[in-house]
Amino acid sequence: MRKTWTTVVVLAGLAALLVGANGGKPEPSRVAVCDLARVVDDYKRVQSLQAELAQKEKVRVEEVKRRSDVIELMAKQMDDLKEGSEDRKKLEETAWEKMYELKAYRETEQGRLQRQSRDGLLSCYEEIVAFIKQYAETNGIDLVIYKEQLDQQLKAAQNTQELKAMINTRRVLYNGAPLDITENVIAALNAKWTAEHPEAVPAQ
Repeated sequence: MRKTWTTVVVLAGLAALLVGANGGKPEPSRVAVCDLARVVDDYKRVQSLQAELAQKEKVRVEEVKRRSDVIELMAKQMDDLKEGSEDRKKLEETAWEKMYELKAYRETEQGRLQRQSRDGLLSCYEEIVAFIKQYAETNGIDLVIYKEQLDQQLKAAQNTQELKAMINTRRVLYNGAPLDITENVIAALNAKWTAEHPEAVPAQ
């Protein structure tokens, strides 16, 4: 009889465990939101990249102006030379060469800076997304939703079609402040970047 009661008790205990495991409510998923556009704008690495590219663009513009001034000076010198003379022909040939070189320089440098801008921003984006993933895993967050700032854009919509398109692309209608990890992500990213790159070009 005691054996029977022991068996009943064990079975009852197992049943309780099974009910607790299968019938209990699962732990709710933890959700957060993050304004990715703000993270990109406020990330010091992005700002440093923009400052570096702005400096390179300034150098490019100055070089284009310098070369243009040389060509303009040649054009003025040609006016003082007799048309058809050897000196004028040589100067014209040199001026044309300078013009072709200027065109090639302008296009080459502009394309190079555009590629650097694209590749740099893509690299920053990939780093940010990877960091958000790591942040979420560390803090027990199961899902991070993109939070956009559409309120001002909605008011600036030019027509009904544009307004509807903006409304249809909205992802988050409301979130409580504790769910927003934007500030934490920006602060952590900037602290990490500053520590690893003290020599980086300062943001303008």
